[in-house]
Amino acid sequence: MPRSLSGRAMAALLLVGGFFSSSPPLHIDKTETKDQLYSLNHKMTKEELQQERSYSSNMTKEELEQELEEMFVGREPLRKTLIDIFIWAQDLRDRQEIDNSTIRRTLMHTVFIGNPGTGKTMVAKKLGDIFKSFGLAKSGHVVEALRGDLVGESSKQTAQNVERQMQKAKDGILFVDEAYRLSSSSDAVEEILLRLNATNDFILILAGYPDEMQKLFLMNNGLPRRFYQIIKLDDYTPHELTKICNRQAHERGYVLDQAAEQKFLELLDKNCSNPSLERQGPDGEKVYESIISQYNAGLCDHLLFAAEKEKALRMEQKRGSLSRIEWKREINELKEEDFTKGFEKWLSESSQLR
Repeated sequence: MPRSLSGRAMAALLLVGGFFSSSPPLHIDKTETKDQLYSLNHKMTKEELQQERSYSSNMTKEELEQELEEMFVGREPLRKTLIDIFIWAQDLRDRQEIDNSTIRRTLMHTVFIGNPGTGKTMVAKKLGDIFKSFGLAKSGHVVEALRGDLVGESSKQTAQNVERQMQKAKDGILFVDEAYRLSSSSDAVEEILLRLNATNDFILILAGYPDEMQKLFLMNNGLPRRFYQIIKLDDYTPHELTKICNRQAHERGYVLDQAAEQKFLELLDKNCSNPSLERQGPDGEKVYESIISQYNAGLCDHLLFAAEKEKALRMEQKRGSLSRIEWKREINELKEEDFTKGFEKWLSESSQLR
């Protein structure tokens, strides 16, 4: 069955369309006494914001748009989401400067929904840059963690692990990929919630598959209301992957002619877009996904490597029969036949692992 979110899951994850623009309204709490210090688990005072801004760098919306265009091929919805967050963060800073409002950093805790290879880590780092730019995060650095970094052999060890990772992420972002794996550890989830209530010095991002994240958020009613931003990272399209492949090939010093590009696109369209791969879902049910859903941008690395090997074999057959000028030209060319033969071999070999 295709991967989809039920109505219950959408409610649990606060997903109404899955993008930042459909998340609950974000707001700033004002104070009656400007110099009053608020408890860390709720707000950041003006003094704290001014201190953190001294660590920040300047970033304009135009510069961010240019960076995102270079970072992501296509992905217009994702780029718009990040621009929206930039505008919101800028508005927080502007309002704080005007009327001394205090900022709740807890509003920045975020959930990423997406398959492997969709750029979740890159997006987390870019969010760190945005929040740092406006003084909302002192360093903006990203600490990546998996289940094994958080869950210990005992409740005490789990608490220590969670505390250790959150200390590493202080003044930045704790990014927990494959967060759905925490569903098997209620201790870890409870400890995370406890720490979120007790501190305000880092931003938490949980990331994972849509279906599996549903299971995580349904196991504890306290989780959904701790996350105010939901960012959906869609799979790449065959056309976008073809552009990525071309870019990566050029970065490696290769040239792809039009026939090679067209063959790459054709191979993806015919063989990688349909949900033909079966795997086990979070509750043991059968879930079908495409090769693109399983690899996304990582598919370009695999297929380029396969084409490179075929090019090497092709050039070996020509060794001694080409002039030095011809050899220097052709050794950096990836042709249609390289992708065709390489893809057939890769598909056969990789099927043993699926």
